[in-house]
Amino acid sequence: KQWYQRRVRAESVGMLCCRAKEEDRYGVVQLSLPEIVNSVTATIKTIEQIPMSTTNASHSTLKKSLQAFLYNLTQTYKDSLLNLSLSVDSLAVVKQYLSL
Repeated sequence: KQWYQRRVRAESVGMLCCRAKEEDRYGVVQLSLPEIVNSVTATIKTIEQIPMSTTNASHSTLKKSLQAFLYNLTQTYKDSLLNLSLSVDSLAVVKQYLSL
């Protein structure tokens, strides 16, 4: 149940971030994008480091939700994400998603 709640939260935050480009008049989400992208990529990396013997469908589902979140974010904000203060890992992931 806990992983399901995390997945739903990840999907919800992803949708809000993407909608914010058009609806956030004050740019609050845009100011937080570096932290959001860095956190999501770090979480994916952490999930990937869990030994296969201890992973389950919940881990995989959460990872897929976070990857979908990043994909949608890159499609929404496009190249402007490259101008953000992102970690080296996050920048590499963003570039991968932009090339899809």
